[in-house]
Amino acid sequence: MQCSPAGGFSVTVHDPAIASVSPSSGKQGEVLDVAIAGVNLDGTTGVSFGDGITVNSFAEQSAESVVASITIGVSASLGMRDIAVSTVDGTAVLPNAFSVTAPLPTIADVSPRSGQDWSDAQSVDHGCQSGQRPQCQSRYGHSR
Repeated sequence: MQCSPAGGFSVTVHDPAIASVSPSSGKQGEVLDVAIAGVNLDGTTGVSFGDGITVNSFAEQSAESVVASITIGVSASLGMRDIAVSTVDGTAVLPNAFSVTAPLPTIADVSPRSGQDWSDAQSVDHGCQSGQRPQCQSRYGHSR
């Protein structure tokens, strides 16, 4: 934007722009530091990743870099998000710049917690065919 007052000089304001983010994805429930690269990011007043993502804090590193600490809610919607950086000169938006993914599954419990050690066991095939149910037995006496 350019402004020319009656006094004969002009002032040019350069709009902020976002070029990239890193990392560009995170899992539900995760806390991350996200580096946002662009131009004219000096004077940053706010950062947004959309619903379900809390921006804990942000720090302007330079006119080309802002780092945001975020928490992705455990119930944040999965998929792509726009990232917005507001500065004193305007707001930059990078569409579909960040993806929320599901966390990897975890094993909460195993039952039973102990059992027989069968590490030296050998399997014995008594001619059992798939789909046939004769008196097939393993070496341990368990019917199949």
